[in-house]
Order: sequence, then C-alpha cells, then structure tokens
Amino acid sequence: FRNGESALEFAKKNPVKFALLDVRMGGMSGIELGRELRKLYPDIIIVYVSSYPEYFSDESVHPYES
Repeated sequence: FRNGESALEFAKKNPVKFALLDVRMGGMSGIELGRELRKLYPDIIIVYVSSYPEYFSDESVHPYES
C-alpha cells in the first residue's frame, strides 16, 4: 500500500491477521494505522519497523550511532 489510509480501507473490507507497519508512512502514520487496525481486529499481530533511531525504546539498539 502507498499509505495508511489505503491499507485501512483494505482492512475494512478484508480480514487481516498480521500487519508489518513502518512507523513513518505517507499520510496516516504506522502507529495511527496500528491503532485503527487494533479497533477492527483486537487479536491482530502488529510489527512496527523504522530506520529512525528516535523510535527505539532501548538506548542500546541504536546500531547507526557511534
């Protein structure tokens, strides 16, 4: 999908069990999309990915910082 909105429209019409979401997406963010998907499918498995270090919760997982 090119953006979160089109992914959400798809999910409203088709069952979704798993979502691999980039945190930063065009339009709706991956985090916002994940929240909406969780409302539709409470048992969905969601994996977030990002190349932006500010989204890592643990300081030790910043592989690109020296």
